[in-house]
Amino acid sequence: MWTPSLVCIFWLTMTVQLVSVAAIIALQLFRHDRGRRVCQRVFIGLLMAMGFVTVLAVSSSSDSWITSGAALSVMTVCATVDLGARERKAASF
Repeated sequence: MWTPSLVCIFWLTMTVQLVSVAAIIALQLFRHDRGRRVCQRVFIGLLMAMGFVTVLAVSSSSDSWITSGAALSVMTVCATVDLGARERKAASF
């Protein structure tokens, strides 16, 4: 049975996920330092928001905790992977 609070959690989760995907794409497209910094800050804020939504979903015994948890995991991996990384030299000793 979907209650108003569960519907709110569902739409909050979907909104954060969609905006997070947009932030990841924008982060990979921007090559300027200022644009990348803004996208990184937005993404980190959304990562914290997704963590909050996941905790909220788990505490409300909602089935949406599965999608929230999966999205949080994917966001964490995306935060550590930089697809646009510049070429790096191997460490020399």
